[in-house]
Amino acid sequence: MITPNNGAFASKIPRSASVSMRANPSMKRRNAGLGLFILSCLLTAGASAQDLSNPDTPPVTLTGSLVTSAENYSIPGLATNRPVNTARMYFNPTLSIYGIDLPFSFVLSTEERSFNQPFNQFGVSPRYKWLTLHAGYRTLRISDFSLSDALILGGGLEVDADWFHASAMYGRFRRSVAEDTLAGIIPVYRQMGWATKIGFGSQQNFFNINMLHAWDDSTSLSAAPVKSAVYPRENLVFGLNGMLTFMEGRFVLAGEIAGSFMSRDTRLPETDLSGNPLLHLGLFTERLSTRFNLAMKTSATYRSEVFIGRIEYARVEPEYESMGVLYLQNDKEEVTFAPTAIIAGGKLRAGGSIGLQWDNLYNNLAYTTRRVISSANINWMPSSSFGVDAAYSNYSMNNRSAALQVNDSTRVENVTQSFSVSPRYSFLTGTMQHFILLYVTRQEYADRNILTGALSDNDVLTAMLSYSGTLSTGLGFTASFQYTDMNTAYVSNRITGITIGGSRPFFDNSLYASLQYTLNLTKASTESDTDVQHLVTLSFRYKVTNADALDLYFQFNTYNAADPSRTSYSGTQTRLQYSRSFSFGMN
Repeated sequence: MITPNNGAFASKIPRSASVSMRANPSMKRRNAGLGLFILSCLLTAGASAQDLSNPDTPPVTLTGSLVTSAENYSIPGLATNRPVNTARMYFNPTLSIYGIDLPFSFVLSTEERSFNQPFNQFGVSPRYKWLTLHAGYRTLRISDFSLSDALILGGGLEVDADWFHASAMYGRFRRSVAEDTLAGIIPVYRQMGWATKIGFGSQQNFFNINMLHAWDDSTSLSAAPVKSAVYPRENLVFGLNGMLTFMEGRFVLAGEIAGSFMSRDTRLPETDLSGNPLLHLGLFTERLSTRFNLAMKTSATYRSEVFIGRIEYARVEPEYESMGVLYLQNDKEEVTFAPTAIIAGGKLRAGGSIGLQWDNLYNNLAYTTRRVISSANINWMPSSSFGVDAAYSNYSMNNRSAALQVNDSTRVENVTQSFSVSPRYSFLTGTMQHFILLYVTRQEYADRNILTGALSDNDVLTAMLSYSGTLSTGLGFTASFQYTDMNTAYVSNRITGITIGGSRPFFDNSLYASLQYTLNLTKASTESDTDVQHLVTLSFRYKVTNADALDLYFQFNTYNAADPSRTSYSGTQTRLQYSRSFSFGMN
């Protein structure tokens, strides 16, 4: 299952007098955690990081773009909330001070006016040689199972020396949100924490020790949640990850293992039932709501001139969580094998993968869900003018009996498959370059449950054949044919379309003009007639200067519906646009 890090405690804990109402964990434990964090910072901050001078970086620059446009959208008969006439202006300047970008965005139109300062979540990471400092909103990656995608408001640093690597970060993981029972807003405690990594080695051979400690501030909400099962939590994660390279880089072993202590309610009494030695460090207090889970993964990769092979294994125990990982699928075990063959000096590459995945690792669920995920792909390019790409993917899922027996009504067994092939050919005749592309794909979904399969099966076939040709003068031609066939248990739809067009530059490429026509035919199996759509598009682009451009766009659109219950319409869309880019203060 995918566990959102929302602080919800699924178990029903009675709110009785036996529940400890201490607002925060013990001061001794908190001081020990901060002491370890400060020690990590001192170990990694071996040189001054205040000198940000760089002769190639201008002190102050202003860059950006200004776009103004006027548009007329007139299609009588088509019900839409879109206004007939619209004018817009977009102004997007970026102020840069010694490499720190401050972007702004202004929008002014006949429909709305807005100002956006995207750096409401502002962060900066100045770097000097092997030292990087972090301040503000930052995402610091430690490992997949400890700290990977959490956005932290705080400060930290990274050291990337020849053989020594370290990271440390402290700050707010989440801000508090008060409960609103009328609006259905789920409360969130303010979440604080720190994470650190100390590693040794190079990019090819390294070993890291990872740690994360995060906790909810139980005093951050003015009132205890009433309807939401949200309780203050605390999390401590220890982990190791590394990589070993052999045979001059041909063979690589990589892996990670992490253990997570999670207290789902820090108000509950303390206990010492597990006897885990990691809890004797004084960083974390075990409580009645504390659980311990493991997560691990490993991979082995072999590379040569003609073959690449990769084997992966992962196991994430049920209820494994880290406050530094926003979304993590737990209760899963999986094995994946991915080989690739390189043939004919690289002209032919054939690869694929097959993976097996299953849940119910503790055998405490009613059913066990098993998944088979496989894919194959071929890239053949015998010459610079001809090539073929082909791909296949398969995703199947089924459930097996565990605590309960699977029957016809509870059986889950479905298969999703997709096939695609895409040959391409380019050639030159005189002064004209030609390119031909064919793309065909088919997607199928099969439900093998005897009760629901007949109503759930569906498939889609799509094919496109396109041609483009360009003369040395810049005159270009395009033509394409599209076909789509969609089938479900209730209806089948067939869409056929053709497109032809041409383009040409004028006045030393200052003016570019294009014209395109599209015909679409749509036929449903439940109807005898066919819907017809015509599209004619004309566009011009004139470069006044290298920084200024003027665009004109016009489209005629008509749609004739075969069924009178659907809307037929005919109308035009016209847009005139001026754009300018600017740059001040650049070297």
